[in-house]
Amino acid sequence: MTNPTVFICGIDGFIGSTLKIALEKKGYVVYGSVYVREPRIREFYLDISEKSSFESLPKITFDAIINNIGIIDQSMSRRLMFAVNAKGVKNVLNWAEQTHCPHFIQISSIGVYGLRAMGQQRDETTPRTRYLGVAYQTSKAKGEEWVEKSTLPYTILRLPSVVGKGDTIITPAIGYNLKNGTYFTSGNKNPFFSILAVKNLAGVLDKVIKQGLSEPPTNSIYNVASHHLTWSELVQVYAKQLQVDIPKKKRSLLSMTLNLSDKLYLFLLTNSRFGAHFPNEKFSRTFNYKPSHTWQEAVYDEVEGLKDTG
Repeated sequence: MTNPTVFICGIDGFIGSTLKIALEKKGYVVYGSVYVREPRIREFYLDISEKSSFESLPKITFDAIINNIGIIDQSMSRRLMFAVNAKGVKNVLNWAEQTHCPHFIQISSIGVYGLRAMGQQRDETTPRTRYLGVAYQTSKAKGEEWVEKSTLPYTILRLPSVVGKGDTIITPAIGYNLKNGTYFTSGNKNPFFSILAVKNLAGVLDKVIKQGLSEPPTNSIYNVASHHLTWSELVQVYAKQLQVDIPKKKRSLLSMTLNLSDKLYLFLLTNSRFGAHFPNEKFSRTFNYKPSHTWQEAVYDEVEGLKDTG
């Protein structure tokens, strides 16, 4: 069998760049789009909010097209969020249909559960939000709807918090606050928290793509967490690697009202109190998947970067 050829929309960020390198190591021929830097070999500039931007993309049929583009920065306008996370997905689907794509893979987020993303046992039967939630959540949910309405065979992968070298949420929230002595928790429980070690993402996609080459894509949605652990387990490993004590500070849920613009504060507050647990048995069963990298390894990789910053 020849090496699979794929196109990844969005290879210039944390997840996309890691995925490109890892799939190439597995023998894939990877094309991709960039937005914040100059294109290199087999790379193309793409603004998915603009239909005309797709005219420069290669006119070939890929074994799979993976849409990894999405805006998560809550400081961005609602209009821009929907232009990229919702309408942009529709634009990618239109291009994919023109190339006769046999398998469209949407990298989505557990954010589509909206306010229900806080809590335990949020499997794929949890209703997708429509109106409640921040613009990131509702726009990603709309993007999923466009995929389901398309004529393309598809797989939708809902990612939880992703940890590894270069992550932009977990380590800044936990690691930096531990390092600066400003870490805190809310509530008295120790809820489960699901993560995806970034080094495991290529294994996830490899399973999905390879199965899609031998049988029709499942046209289904999957949580793809690679590990489930308690909140304290995660924090303890960060603290051990940073060689710091864990502060015993507590914050009331009401403190949220004074910190609505601080996404890292809100991340600590809500996840230490409610957790964010997304069972992935459906994915593991369907694709016979087991993670090849531990979550501790992902934390170690990222903490080394924190140490380097002094």
